[in-house]
Amino acid sequence: MKKLFWTLLWLLPATLWTAGCSGLMSRGGGSSGDRVAVLKTNPINPAAQGTLTIGHDEQNKNTKLMLDVAHLAEPKKLGGDATTYVVWAQPKDATVPYNLGALRVDENLQGHLETTTPYRDFQVFVTAEPAANVSMPTSERLLEGNVSMAAE
Repeated sequence: MKKLFWTLLWLLPATLWTAGCSGLMSRGGGSSGDRVAVLKTNPINPAAQGTLTIGHDEQNKNTKLMLDVAHLAEPKKLGGDATTYVVWAQPKDATVPYNLGALRVDENLQGHLETTTPYRDFQVFVTAEPAANVSMPTSERLLEGNVSMAAE
């Protein structure tokens, strides 16, 4: 039953992406106004799927992010000395991205990360890295998408 649930959970985003949604789709959802974005995949790991739930913290005006991934291969299988995945935010006018945290992927190749950022208009992407505390990406973007909360 659990396997069926996860299969169905990831079937909708995969279907939308395959149908030509160009890797990013957002929609309103839930009573809290959260939006969901399907992240674009890199051909280096074509089975990977990522869904980003984007919310707004009313108290401090931060952007809340909840990233769920599936079928993300073990970092070491992608080559190099990668041991973990790191999630990055790069504000629209910034030249360097910011490390939002490590994305832990389990034995079923699924992972989850919840975090907040003060940014409102930025790119989010995932890379395979040799350590969780790296200050700059050292590999290709495996999943990516754009977040814009500027109009809210």
